[in-house]
Amino acid sequence: MASSPTLDEQAKIEWRNHEHVSDELVILARRLLQAAGSLEHARHALELAADDEHKLPPGTAFPVSLARHEEFARECGYATYAEMTHFAEPIGDADDKDWYLTPIHGGHWVIWNDCDCAIEQKFSSYEEASDCFEAYRS
Repeated sequence: MASSPTLDEQAKIEWRNHEHVSDELVILARRLLQAAGSLEHARHALELAADDEHKLPPGTAFPVSLARHEEFARECGYATYAEMTHFAEPIGDADDKDWYLTPIHGGHWVIWNDCDCAIEQKFSSYEEASDCFEAYRS
């Protein structure tokens, strides 16, 4: 026979219902915590996402889905997008996008942005990739 929820458990259930937090949202939050590794990193990621959202015109959706971010990371040889961004180095902005330089499998480097999530070009060295980006920005 199942026991009744404690007062603390009941309060959490009522708060979740009050705030209209769906089970799907709780699952996504758990995934974020797991990917971030800590509550502090998860909060920081949420703050960055909120800042990015405020930069877009009202009603505009993010250009790339979270699923595409994960797919892109796997294309580059990383298990997750979080792992890929850990190794990504911000190299500047161009075309109203933030650009990154990241090592990928095979000893190559790629330049990419998180709006398009596509490999713009592969390079055999960090220096080659960095020089190419600087020439592109000029």
